This record gives sequence, structure tokens and C-alpha cells, in this order.
Amino acid sequence: MIKSRKPVVLVFPFDLLSHYTRCIQLAQSIQDEFDISFNSSKKYDVLVKEAGFKTFTCDSFDAREVMDDSRKFKFDWLNYNNLKRVFLAQVKVIEDLKPTAVFADTAPTLKMAAEYTNTLHISLMNGYLTKYYAKTRTISKDHPAAQYQDRLPEGVFDRMTRIGEYVAFTVIERAFYKLRKEFKLGKKKYYLDELEGDINYICDDPDLFPQNNLPENYHIIGPLYYHSKKKEPEIQRTIENGIPTLLVNMGSSGDLHHFSFLNYPEFLGYNIIITGGQNDVIQGKNVIYKKFINNSAVLDHVDLVLCHGGNGTIYQSLAYGVPVVCATSIFEQEWNAHRVQELNYGVCLDKVKSTEEKLKIVQAWLGKKHTNQFKAIKQKVDVFKSINTFRESWIRDVG
Repeated sequence: MIKSRKPVVLVFPFDLLSHYTRCIQLAQSIQDEFDISFNSSKKYDVLVKEAGFKTFTCDSFDAREVMDDSRKFKFDWLNYNNLKRVFLAQVKVIEDLKPTAVFADTAPTLKMAAEYTNTLHISLMNGYLTKYYAKTRTISKDHPAAQYQDRLPEGVFDRMTRIGEYVAFTVIERAFYKLRKEFKLGKKKYYLDELEGDINYICDDPDLFPQNNLPENYHIIGPLYYHSKKKEPEIQRTIENGIPTLLVNMGSSGDLHHFSFLNYPEFLGYNIIITGGQNDVIQGKNVIYKKFINNSAVLDHVDLVLCHGGNGTIYQSLAYGVPVVCATSIFEQEWNAHRVQELNYGVCLDKVKSTEEKLKIVQAWLGKKHTNQFKAIKQKVDVFKSINTFRESWIRDVG
């Protein structure tokens, strides 16, 4: 048991960099009042400990398996045996450490574990994953039904998508239903119910991901993205040469091959910064590669961000008034990219096949950083405001 005079909070982020960094940022805002520990991760424990937090050990879902399934628009990882394994591990940790609350960031079984142990369950979620999202979650380009999207009126296809989605989420819930019945837990209707906590924080801009009639236990805190004061002096010196700069950020889940056209000679006159994952795709004297870059240190000098459609990467770019060009790998990134394109903050290349057309699109977006639209969004997206809103809400609701 964690011995502390402060109330104990256990944090269960999904095992991807963006989830750990945003949970760490929020946890830092309440660490004076709460004793906070994170589920241990081989990849991200170093970040947790650098931030001054402890870790505990608990089985979790294999992020690589989840991402592989997501690329195929499959949910095989949410099978009964997998759910039960993680659920029982979470129950044991909660019973051993006796927290005041558990904090989930994409931890589908934690609702059941919290219910079983009678523990307060708090959920951090993106706006597109609530039951109250006002828009249609667009069908993935990898889904068999996607071929009909351009053949039907938009309204008709949207209604079909909503019906199909509800059926799919209901089917996914069957494994949860079996587990809930086995452990005498309350029945839920569909998968989105499992992501909902006793208290819920939506980390999105309400214009990008609007909500309908949110209950009182839902709070929109605003966008989250990684921010650091660390400098990148070598990169900054290199790109301050008076020519346009592209930042290619594929996070931990993107595919750099989507932007292989940057090897074309048309881009020799650009600074190209590449970060996230490995770079064995884009080469040249004008290419700067570093596995992890503090984007905040260079974005003032960047004209355009090319990315995988990750939530944090998009918001971080918009916070500096930089347009985004997306090429996605999984359906959640498609939802992000779709809204970015709808609101004219950028464009998605998923349906663009011609390399020549991709070149034209990138070049067309290069000059938009200095338009009034991007000056306005730069003033609106503020991670510090989001963190402060979270803290105020947490202290009010949790104690």
C-alpha cells in the first residue's frame, strides 16, 4: 500500500507518448494536494520519474497490438480474455493501494475495476469519443463501406455511418457484458459507456469537437499538447536561413512513408525537420532529423506542419498559428484530420493519390500561417489555460 497523508490517485494512461505526456502535465497541476502514481511503462517511466512521480506495476493492453488492429479498423484486442486479464490486474492494484480515485486515459476496463472496488473513476477523453459528440465520426478509409461515401448524399451516408457505428459499438460491448455479468457489475449499452467516468474531462476545443447537452459530470478543459522550455539551439540556428521550413512530426503512431514525396527536388529549397520514430524515408542536405524534438522551441520558425493527425500535434501547431497537413494511419487520426479540413485549419492527404497534387497542396498551404484565421486560433489554443481549468475543476469535484 502507498503510505501517504495526501489522498492517493492512480493514473492509467494508454501506453503511447501523447497519453503519458498529457497525463503528466495534468498531474503536475495537482501534485501538491494529491499523491499521484502512474502505471509503469517500459517506454515512458523515465518521463514519469523526471516529473517527480512514482510508478506502480499493473498489466495493461499491448499498445502495439492495439495500434495494429486500429490500422485495420479492427477491435480484436477487446476480447474477453484480454479484458479479464487487465481488469483483474487493475482490481488487485486498486485493492492493494487503496486510492481515493483512479484516473483513466483510454483505459477501457478501468470503469469496471473502479465499480468493482467502489472507487471514484475519473476519465480523460477526446471530444470525438464521448456519447455527446455533435458530429458524425467519419467512417475510416480502411472500412469496406468507405467505397460508398462518394456515391451517396452526405446526409444519407452520415445516417448510415451512425447506425453502423452504434451496431459496432454494441458488438464490442458483448465481451464487456460477459465480464460484467460474471462479476455482478451493472449492465452497459455499448462501448462508449465503458470510457465514461464518474467525472469526465474533455481535452478538446469545443469548436473543433462540439458536444450536445453535456451532463454536469462532464467538463471541457480545452486542448492539451506537450510543452517544454527546453531549447533546440542547433536546429534553430540551422533553420534561421530565410527559406521556408516544414516540420514533419509523425508522433509514435504515424507512417513517414506518407510524406516520401518530400524527397522530390521541388523541396530542396526548404528546411525539412523530421521528428518522431525512425527516418529511413526522407533524405537530403536540407533534412534535419532528431527522434525527439521540443516542437515548442522551433514552431515560431515553422511555416507548415506535416503530421499523422495526432490530437496533440495538431493543437500544438495551431497554438503557434501553423497550418497542418495530415496523412493518417488510424481512424482516430482520421477524425482529427477531417475536422481540421472542415474548419480550414489544414488539409488531409488520405484521398490524394497524385504526387503532383500533393506537391501543389503543400505549396498552397505554405503562406497561410500569417492570415487572420491562424492569428486568431493562435490566441485561442492555450495549454496553460486548459491545465488551469482542469485543476480548478478537479479541486472542486474531487477535493
